[in-house]
Amino acid sequence: FDARCITAFRRYANILPQVELTPQILIEEYIGRWTEFQLDNNHGILRAVRGAVEDVRPDAKYMLYSGYQCTYTKEHYGVDWEAMRTTMDIACAGYGRSPKRIADTVEALQGVPLVGGVLEYRKSMRPFSLGTRAMRCVLDCRGGVMFFYDTVVDARFHRAIADASLVAAEFEDLILHGTRDDGLAQASGEFAQGDVCVYDGPKRRLVVLFNERKTKRQGTLELLKLPSGARMRVFPSGETVKGPASAITMEPMTYRAYDIVK
Repeated sequence: FDARCITAFRRYANILPQVELTPQILIEEYIGRWTEFQLDNNHGILRAVRGAVEDVRPDAKYMLYSGYQCTYTKEHYGVDWEAMRTTMDIACAGYGRSPKRIADTVEALQGVPLVGGVLEYRKSMRPFSLGTRAMRCVLDCRGGVMFFYDTVVDARFHRAIADASLVAAEFEDLILHGTRDDGLAQASGEFAQGDVCVYDGPKRRLVVLFNERKTKRQGTLELLKLPSGARMRVFPSGETVKGPASAITMEPMTYRAYDIVK
């Protein structure tokens, strides 16, 4: 809200010179128009920078990072993914997991790959959950994972990334082009339906069950609408799943992937 920007906003919004404008007045009376003004400015900067880069490197990929698509991101960061998607190749957003905001961002981007964020820093250390959060990010955002990890990096860190990468590599085509339908599996017992993620395709289905709690959990996972002759196994162990319903015990902060070949 410096004088230069307020003067530019006055012209943008056609506000008469005698009308007082202060940061507080802008917030209380003009926040909608001010947000539009900032969005237009930032989009213009993005187009200008991309144009300059393309003059030198026409094959360069352009990435933008900000928060997920929501009012807060528009007001505080001046980013509207729906407007800016035409000027980038890759979007990067996060941190944290809000299924609705992630879904809104994916919808706003309309096909531009979304890289989600996983944040951990020393002051926020919690029971080790990098593996489940990385896997959630792969499945929710479908474009990759960005790590901001300012704490201890040990074997658990590398194993968590390796395990998530293994699933992402094996099922990449299904995650990118399949249909998300969590209703194709039913979790019960100490599990909830929100603990399940399913991607379905013509020849293959991926089911992932999460235990994101600090305690061991027991329950049942039932695989629904299985085509005749489907072959089911736990990935990557290869353990055969003999029927559509399985009793499951899962350790804290873990996930289990099921590969169903139709």
